[in-house]
Amino acid sequence: MAYPINLLVLILCIWWLYKSNKSNAKLLGIAFAFIGAMFLSFFIALAVQHDYLDGLGHLIAMGVCSVIFWLVSVIMLLVLCKGLPASKKLGKIAILSLVIVIPLIIYAMLAGASFKIGG
Repeated sequence: MAYPINLLVLILCIWWLYKSNKSNAKLLGIAFAFIGAMFLSFFIALAVQHDYLDGLGHLIAMGVCSVIFWLVSVIMLLVLCKGLPASKKLGKIAILSLVIVIPLIIYAMLAGASFKIGG
């Protein structure tokens, strides 16, 4: 269930990025919309499919989709914004890098958490 949703989110966010005016505020909105949609699809998939190690497969799918989105968006940004100075391009790439950094921070916090089950 998570794989078609992840693919749909990936395609829609890349299309939205292509059609947008590529301002910093719009890029930030697209990056956070992508991250939110990925987490929503992860939780929906865990609610529907709960076999052994399904969560690991969904996390791997989220990671792969995030890296693909980041690569495609950075390449698209570099190709479509040729006239911009390098400092503005680096700022836009830094905004798009939130797609990779924020989930890693959340995973690190969850890995360090101790969950007590029972008494």
